Amino acid sequence: MSVAIELPIRRSKLHVQLHQPPPDTECPILQEPIATATFDLFPKPFLSEQSTHTAMTIGCGHTFHAMALMYHWARNRNVVCPVCRAGPQHQHLVIGKLPKEWRYSMAARVRREQKQDRSEEESQNHQVAVQLQQGTVSMLEVTIRIEAEPGVSPPFWNLNTQLLPFDSGIIFNVPLDELKRIPYAHDTLIRLVPHTVMHMLWPSHWFRAGSSAPGSNFTVNGDQRGFHRIHLTISEELFAVMVADMFMASSGSMRQGFHLLLLSEH
Repeated sequence: MSVAIELPIRRSKLHVQLHQPPPDTECPILQEPIATATFDLFPKPFLSEQSTHTAMTIGCGHTFHAMALMYHWARNRNVVCPVCRAGPQHQHLVIGKLPKEWRYSMAARVRREQKQDRSEEESQNHQVAVQLQQGTVSMLEVTIRIEAEPGVSPPFWNLNTQLLPFDSGIIFNVPLDELKRIPYAHDTLIRLVPHTVMHMLWPSHWFRAGSSAPGSNFTVNGDQRGFHRIHLTISEELFAVMVADMFMASSGSMRQGFHLLLLSEH
């Protein structure tokens, strides 16, 4: 006998069947028969009052060890079938509304592992940034275009940047010789538009050169004598996407490092 369950997902419910597993039904996640499988991470049953109901069948007809499926969905922040990818897209479990016997331990473990994932991604991105700076892999070029208010000549001016990896983030800095060539006088209304070959990045606000802040992720210092500093801070997530695209556009020999830069699905 099966039990109809409504799993809490964002702004909706997901209908599944919780039941005793047939002897020969194998869990695609654990790759062993559900009837004899033990999911060591979360050994408690989905429902304490239905301890023999360890199998869960979802809408597409595939059956899994219930707790292995819950953990898979929570860990990957989706509720699609691990086998055929059927199910609601862009949804995730609301762990706080799952059975209280195990929801707190699952939420804590998922948070801990996702934090570790982010830390590993940041470390990998930082390593690639250092390699880019040292020239051991192809350079990732970011250009900052200065756009001036109408009537000002020239209407725009391009600046080259240098990659400066720091523990706190990835910075693209405009070298001093580039700063000295900027043709715009103090108090000119300008904005900064960063871009790569494949990406137009988020621009700054319009601001007065040397007299107001640009906003966004820019740091700009200057006065009547000219610009003293311009740099752009890039998030780890955006940097990973940019470098991944760089590897995709590069030769086959460069793609061997691409797996380091794929963003996780969570």
